[in-house]
Amino acid sequence: MGLDVAWEPDMDVFELPDEFLLMLCLPGVRAEALEMALVGRTLVVSGERNLSIPEGAVAHLIESNTGRFERRIRLPANVDAGSLRTEMVDGQLNVNLRKQSPARTVRVSVQAGS
Repeated sequence: MGLDVAWEPDMDVFELPDEFLLMLCLPGVRAEALEMALVGRTLVVSGERNLSIPEGAVAHLIESNTGRFERRIRLPANVDAGSLRTEMVDGQLNVNLRKQSPARTVRVSVQAGS
């Protein structure tokens, strides 16, 4: 019986002129094994990586993280959540999020009550 150890994938975050790029390191994880949810301004990436041991092999050293993982990422206020794009390439999950246009100031007139 193995231990249920939670782990977080390594992540790099870059800010570009028009967007943010998040890169999560997920070697050995298939795109179909990933789950993503956007809850408010928090992006949750989760899934599971299983260890594949060849039949008849004796393991002498295992350094790979396996089992369920989850990463919660608090997004900046100026992110357009509807622009979220993802791509899984060579064990790396790339998440692109466009920046929103700067907030505009709108003057509102206040009507006096009667």
